[in-house]
Amino acid sequence: SLSNRDEADLVLHLYRTIDQESDGVVAQTRVAIITPYSQQVSLLHRIFGEAYGASYTSRVEISTVDAFQGRESSIVIYSCVRAGDK
Repeated sequence: SLSNRDEADLVLHLYRTIDQESDGVVAQTRVAIITPYSQQVSLLHRIFGEAYGASYTSRVEISTVDAFQGRESSIVIYSCVRAGDK
């Protein structure tokens, strides 16, 4: 599969934790969330939209690795999507 709901939920949890623990740093910058797969990008957009409404796009940039290439962000979360056999 090229998307992974558990991993996407973990990304949301990690973002919330960083937001809560950063003493306002997250509010002052956009967080980049990057993943190799466009299906995971779509899933992450849906999950963040459900959690924060449309306003999340002013705080979070979700894109593929290729689309993000050449840009920078103070905080980057990488969603791997796939994991080895359990």
